[in-house]
Amino acid sequence: KIIFTIILLLLIASSAEAASVFIEAPEEVSAGETFPITIFADVDNISINSTSAVIDFDEDAALFPGYAPDGLISLWVNRPEGVGGRVSFEGVIPGGISGVYDPKSAGLSPIPLVKLLFTAQSGGTASFSIRESLILKNDGKGSSLYHSFGKNVEVAIEAGESRALADSNPPAPFEIEVIESSIFSRTPTL
Repeated sequence: KIIFTIILLLLIASSAEAASVFIEAPEEVSAGETFPITIFADVDNISINSTSAVIDFDEDAALFPGYAPDGLISLWVNRPEGVGGRVSFEGVIPGGISGVYDPKSAGLSPIPLVKLLFTAQSGGTASFSIRESLILKNDGKGSSLYHSFGKNVEVAIEAGESRALADSNPPAPFEIEVIESSIFSRTPTL
């Protein structure tokens, strides 16, 4: 009975460690270029509905200008915010999700939670790591999903000219027109 209990506990512990949160990023960017890093959750087919995380990064290598609306978090408790070399966020996925259907694989793919944008500084290496992460199951109880963190991710930054494009042309000529108030609007509109 003792051996059976130990084996059962080991099986439960090994299956609980299958869930993970990890970062995907480009391998190389140019100084001045804005690039994405995506935070993924592989939840081992368990339905989740909310998450929060803190991502560490080196402010000398990259700046955090914001995030893209590409992730699956659709209701923000705290939108991604960068302060002192850390980006933190909290959000909800209404209705829950256990993965993303991928026709190329035999099952569900990891969930792209959020796409964070960074601007590369001078040449070198930018490091990104998950400092904290919380995932709640979609079980009506707010149960935490035990999960591991992926390894640190490094992005090589090439010194030299930026690949980012800038618009240096002036705008086309235009006139400002005032539309007086009407029955649909009580205030004038420019």
